[in-house]
Amino acid sequence: MLPMVMLVLASGLTFYAITAQHDEAQENVHQLDADVSAVSFMAYREAVIHYNNANPGVTGSITPTSLQPYYPYGYSNPGTWNNFVDSNRIYVYSTNFVDVSRLNERFHRSLLVGRKGSSGNLISLSGINTQIMLPAVIPVNAIVIAGS
Repeated sequence: MLPMVMLVLASGLTFYAITAQHDEAQENVHQLDADVSAVSFMAYREAVIHYNNANPGVTGSITPTSLQPYYPYGYSNPGTWNNFVDSNRIYVYSTNFVDVSRLNERFHRSLLVGRKGSSGNLISLSGINTQIMLPAVIPVNAIVIAGS
């Protein structure tokens, strides 16, 4: 009887250890995906800034084709990032950003990183209404990085 109890306990502990490792691995993958998205968004923003610096007076959205020479070496635009330039004010935004925690960390919780609120203002990721009115082209609830 005792060997059977020991076998059941050992099986239970083994299952628990495997489950814990699996959960930890899934969390690591989630964090890695969030970090890759944040870095990609930041690289896209840098390309918009460099394009704007090389082409002063640009207004409106810059096409992916126009941005291509300004991407870092090896960068592949996932097609989920958008931009809008208005009088040298740069806005980079996305409606497909899921986990903004890493983006918030990488920008040191800047007030210029947030979501477009229903009033059209930029609401920082910490919930502060910055009173920065965003262009109408940016959809409500989009993740936005304002400024260059």
